[in-house]
Amino acid sequence: MNASRSFRGFVRSGYTLVEVLVASGLVAAAIAAAAKLSMTMSKQEEMARGQAAAIRYAEAVARLWQLGANPSDVLLAQINGVYNPDPLTADSVNTMSWVITPVAGGASLGTDGGIAQGNVEQATVTVTYRPYGSSSNATLTLDVLRPAASHR
Repeated sequence: MNASRSFRGFVRSGYTLVEVLVASGLVAAAIAAAAKLSMTMSKQEEMARGQAAAIRYAEAVARLWQLGANPSDVLLAQINGVYNPDPLTADSVNTMSWVITPVAGGASLGTDGGIAQGNVEQATVTVTYRPYGSSSNATLTLDVLRPAASHR
């Protein structure tokens, strides 16, 4: 009888196995959620980086066309019209290609006080690239104007 009384009066100083398992489960769930968030953020960053590279590439092609230069003669790390921003990789994940399509007739600058301002050449620059983590290509299109050859 004395043994049972002393056991009832005993103060607990630890955690039960169930409490430890529940706490471990909560910590594991929090770590898994943080890891998933980190992976998602990393993927979003890579996608944004790839799109920004494609925009810079399209702008470079457009500027070269505006200056009257052939982009394939100027752009580096380009083989047969295909640009790879990371020449150390052999895969085609990061490759970009471009096409310049002239618009027939160009674009009119309109009139100023009844005086015709003339025409400018117009083209569409299309860059094709593969976004990070995607199996299909995406395209980026810019409409570009430049002065006629007589004004350059």
